[in-house]
Amino acid sequence: MEDPENLKLSTVRTQIVVDGYLSHIVNELDVELRVKYLGRGDYNVVIMNWTDGAVDINYIEAAVRAKVAANKLAAWMKFMRRYGGLNPNTTYLIGHSLGAHIVGLAGKQITSPKINTIFAIDPANSPYETAPPEDRVYITDAQYVEAIYSDYGLLAEARSSGHASFYGAFGSFQPGCEHLSTFTLCDHARSYEYFVYSLGLVNHFFAIQCANHDLAIRRFCEPTGEYAYLGGEPSNYNRGVSGIYYLPVDYKIPYSLGQYFGL
Repeated sequence: MEDPENLKLSTVRTQIVVDGYLSHIVNELDVELRVKYLGRGDYNVVIMNWTDGAVDINYIEAAVRAKVAANKLAAWMKFMRRYGGLNPNTTYLIGHSLGAHIVGLAGKQITSPKINTIFAIDPANSPYETAPPEDRVYITDAQYVEAIYSDYGLLAEARSSGHASFYGAFGSFQPGCEHLSTFTLCDHARSYEYFVYSLGLVNHFFAIQCANHDLAIRRFCEPTGEYAYLGGEPSNYNRGVSGIYYLPVDYKIPYSLGQYFGL
């Protein structure tokens, strides 16, 4: 029998998706994400089912279970790495809200090498407001971590967790969402929509690098002259993309404003 340690690592890219609070096994955007990846070529698309932990009227209980879910995901990845040829260099972890912390906590446990890319999409704010890096998604959890914000400081954390952090419409109050109050699930969900549509519209979600994080979240971006594209496939890993980016968006699907031709 072949020694598992000598199994060849897969060259097929693996995308592992983890949804947030109240998530069911597969939602509409997960289906769309799978379609867009498989429409691009040969991929393994894995959607983690943690419904038993995620669906609970008590949010704090669900958040506690998120750590359990992260440990189970890490154990599965280690098993697949040993016996199934899972290659961290060709693996992406994609998590929204509580799912962003799940993939971060799981990613911490995969080393030598680390997971290629983590997409932390609107990482949940509560109960992680004061959590140290070892207890939440953080830039050291993968070779490249890209954070995408659409409800910054409300349902999403009020800090930057990525090598590169993209702020749709400056990170809050998304165009096309009704804002009868500051609390809206539409804003929180929109970041995941931006990511999913970026997979089919390559180089259409352009973002402008801001010189100052604090000014950017106050809806003023002093441009540095650098720009990048959000999400997409492949990711921005090893492209020198880092810092804070203002992502201008449209109010209607697919939300992108097209390619960047300068300002």
